[in-house]
Amino acid sequence: QFIATGFLRQTLSNREGGADIEEFRVLQVIERVTMIGTTWLGLTVGCARCHDHKYDDISQQEYFQFYSLLNNADEVNIDAPLGGRAQEFWQSRDDYNQARQQLLAANRLAIDELQKTWEQKILHAYKNPGEDHIWDRQYELLGLIWGGGLGEGQLEGVEIAKLDWAKRTQRQKNDLLDYFLRYGSVVDPEKFSELSLSEL
Repeated sequence: QFIATGFLRQTLSNREGGADIEEFRVLQVIERVTMIGTTWLGLTVGCARCHDHKYDDISQQEYFQFYSLLNNADEVNIDAPLGGRAQEFWQSRDDYNQARQQLLAANRLAIDELQKTWEQKILHAYKNPGEDHIWDRQYELLGLIWGGGLGEGQLEGVEIAKLDWAKRTQRQKNDLLDYFLRYGSVVDPEKFSELSLSEL
C-alpha cells in the first residue's frame, strides 16, 4: 500500500522561479489519472479530458469524476533523509535550527516590524482587491503555497494575520513567521538582504 501511494507521488514537478504552482499541481493530477487509467483500467482515458472517448467507454464527465477523486489528495512535502544518511540529515537540521534561532533572536524587533508591515499589506489586498496588483498576487500566493497548492491558504493565513499578536497561539505565530520569512521579501527586499533573512 505504501509503495502504491508512493508511486502516485512520482509525477513531474517544477519549482523553478516563475513556475505556476497551481498549474503544475493540476498537471500532476492529470498525469495520475492517465497513469491509473492506462495501468489499472486498460483505458486511454487521456482522450476523455477534452471530449467523450471515441473508442473506450468513458465520457468526459467520468474523466473529471475520476480527476476529482485524485484532486482531493493533499500534496504534503516532508523533510526526509536519503537511505543511510539519517544521522547526517538530523545533525545538519539541528545545526540549521540553532543558527536560525540565533539569527532570529538577534534581529527580532526588525523582523517583527517587517512582518507587521507585510501582514497589513496582505490584509489590505484582501479587503481591497484590484487596488495593487503586486499585493493582490502576494495574497493569491498565500493561498496557493500555504494551502499546499490547493488555493485554500488565504483564509487560514489571513485569519491569523487578523488576530492581535498577543492572541495568537505559538503554532500560529510559527506558521505565519515561517511563511513570511520564505515569501515575504517583497515588503522590503533591501532590509531582507541586510538582515540575511534569505538564509532562514
